[in-house]
Amino acid sequence: MDLLDKVIKTCESRDLLEPGDAVVIGLSGGPDSVALLDLLFRMRQEWQLSLYVVHLNHMFRGAQAEEDFQFCRELAAKLGLPFFGYRIDVTEYSRSRGLNSQHGGRLLRYLLFSEVAKEVGGAKVAVAHHRNDVVETFFMRLLRGGGLKGLSSIPPKRGNVIRPLYDVTKPEVEAYCDQRGLEWRLDPSNNSEKYWRNRIRLRLLPFLEKFSADLVESTSRLVEIVRSENEFLEELTQAAWDQLVQREKDWQSRGKYVFAWDEFTAQPLALQRRLVQMAYLKMGVSDYQLSFAHVEQVLDLVKNQGGQQDLPKGVRVQVSKDRVGFFLSEPGKPTGSTPAKASALPRRQLTFGENSLPEWGLEITLKQCQNWPTPEELRDALAQQRDTWHRGGNWEIWLDAAKVALPLSCRQRLKGDRFRPLGMSGSKKLKDYLIDRKIPREKRDLIPLLCDQQGIVAVVGHQQAEDTKITDNTTIALRVTFRQTRQSPLEA
Repeated sequence: MDLLDKVIKTCESRDLLEPGDAVVIGLSGGPDSVALLDLLFRMRQEWQLSLYVVHLNHMFRGAQAEEDFQFCRELAAKLGLPFFGYRIDVTEYSRSRGLNSQHGGRLLRYLLFSEVAKEVGGAKVAVAHHRNDVVETFFMRLLRGGGLKGLSSIPPKRGNVIRPLYDVTKPEVEAYCDQRGLEWRLDPSNNSEKYWRNRIRLRLLPFLEKFSADLVESTSRLVEIVRSENEFLEELTQAAWDQLVQREKDWQSRGKYVFAWDEFTAQPLALQRRLVQMAYLKMGVSDYQLSFAHVEQVLDLVKNQGGQQDLPKGVRVQVSKDRVGFFLSEPGKPTGSTPAKASALPRRQLTFGENSLPEWGLEITLKQCQNWPTPEELRDALAQQRDTWHRGGNWEIWLDAAKVALPLSCRQRLKGDRFRPLGMSGSKKLKDYLIDRKIPREKRDLIPLLCDQQGIVAVVGHQQAEDTKITDNTTIALRVTFRQTRQSPLEA
């Protein structure tokens, strides 16, 4: 079967594409993404596809990386396709978030893909993972002791991200490039055994193929089986969640999920573990599951019918003789941080685009931009907006995207909150800042705070933080606009 026909079959059978779709293509310049671009371009007319090309220069490899950037831009121009190119220091981006450069680069790429997809009107995002990538990921997660979800490896589709090469092997991609006479760029780091994924690909898989010549095919079949069984268990978990989770307003309004102890412990161990994971993910503080060790610590508390456990990203579990509860403590300070007063308004995680927060009387819009005012213009505009905001108008800030630890969220103040107001050299207690601003005590807990994973980004309507401001070195910006949709809680 011709590779084009095989990819079309994958798109149809796995419901990846429909005629008339807009598709953002992640193009690194390597053979996989070049083949993907060529295949989708060949499908473009019959499928009536609108194609857009995105490339990120991670600034890892100096002149070589810039040559990759120019190659991708010229290839897009040759095909007559819109090109979105970015140059961002991924090493610094990752360091500021406590991530390794591989993880940080992946997060940033998908952030850019998502933003371009929204900018062009809700496109799908096509990336060039193929069957060999699926097998590599399976063995990486197997060696780390992953559960069924992890062993499901890379899915053919997740949200708006699609993988048209999912049923294609690496040798098939390379043969296609040769047959089509496609040029592509070589990233030397792909052959470096510094990275664990590369060691899996270069050393482990060739060794295993000595015992199973069809290792890629047989492992791919196993992944399909594991994925379908994991999906079934996820359906069972959701059904158990819907039946068991407590929905009393006073608990839910404070960002809590609660189970009756006897009902929770009546579930099979596999469902208990999955309910713990589901509760954690539904708190909205992380896109990643808890480690096995954390889950077992929670279940030990449940078994002993008492105690509390702090989990990553400011989530706390409390267990009593009759309840198992999950709730949010202060991000970054999960031990001993409690709200300054009983929370009346929940913490809300924000996404790119429009976010409606009716409980706050707000609409918050996040947009990524490549053009922005000068730092001086921004300071002047911020000062002018304060009076406008308190007369019911809008408030807008600009952030340096490389300094923001996404996701952003909106919350009330917490005991011990500190931030560095714009223009200050040191941090200040939020309580002292609000006193200096002559905010009445009864209104201080009702002021929205825009936060990232490291702390306060802005005191909405008053001041943004120095740490995330635009500078002359900014390469990409986030524009955050706040619009009051009714009387603000601050003015109530």
